[in-house]
Amino acid sequence: MHSPHKSASLIVYYFDNDEWYKRLFQNAQIHLEHARKGYDKVVLLKSRNAELPFGTAPDVIDSPTNGHFFNQIVELAKDDYYIDIFIFAHGSYKGFNLEDKKVSISDSAQKGFRNKTGLRFAPIRIVYQINCYGYYLMEGFRSFGAKAVCGSRYVNFYPNTFNDFAVSWNEGNVSFKDAIIGSNKSSSRTVMQSLVWLHAKSMRNWRSCNVLGSNNCAKQYFIQEWFLHVRGEPKEDQWQEGKSGKQNMNHSSWLRRIGDKDITKNTRPAWPTWGF
Repeated sequence: MHSPHKSASLIVYYFDNDEWYKRLFQNAQIHLEHARKGYDKVVLLKSRNAELPFGTAPDVIDSPTNGHFFNQIVELAKDDYYIDIFIFAHGSYKGFNLEDKKVSISDSAQKGFRNKTGLRFAPIRIVYQINCYGYYLMEGFRSFGAKAVCGSRYVNFYPNTFNDFAVSWNEGNVSFKDAIIGSNKSSSRTVMQSLVWLHAKSMRNWRSCNVLGSNNCAKQYFIQEWFLHVRGEPKEDQWQEGKSGKQNMNHSSWLRRIGDKDITKNTRPAWPTWGF
């Protein structure tokens, strides 16, 4: 077994070509500084024209491409780091968005990566995803080596819950599971519900609609403006009948957890030995 001795944070921050979501993200006051605290090394993948999402410069800044994402994992593994990955990007059931294409962690993608690098298991401790439809990527991350992963059921309307998660996670002795559960606060949900309300009011089709209530126009708003067609599931199946817009936001954003849910930031895991 191999147990790396140093900790690294690999942060993906990519919302280019989507001014609305960047404004939503900024207005929610998500503090990415939390994703760099307490690590021996911090790697940030962001586009050139994106502002630095926190004050202090990380150790490495690279462009957010598929190749750079996997290459950084390899370089960190070679240098005896275990890795916490924080993904701040759009996503679908196929992967999360980067500049060149979606990052796929399918079986074929992992096979190609292992053949190219000789890395059997990536030394990933946790993967925290705010990307939508992260649920569909979780098993891929686990088979790639991640000890614990979370991801939203459908659209993640509450990316700002990251703040409270990270504060708890950074304490060192709070489990991955408990940090996620504790971050699901009504105050965080209310902020994002208000922003979704404003989004609807800014659009002619939904200006008179109570999109947070229990009515057909709320259903049509979420289906047409937010939900994706997922693996044969029609958009309508993502809407929970008999529930309000608020309740549907909660249902869609629920973060599933798999793997070692009791892992903490103080945990130094081990992986099967690999060769490069």
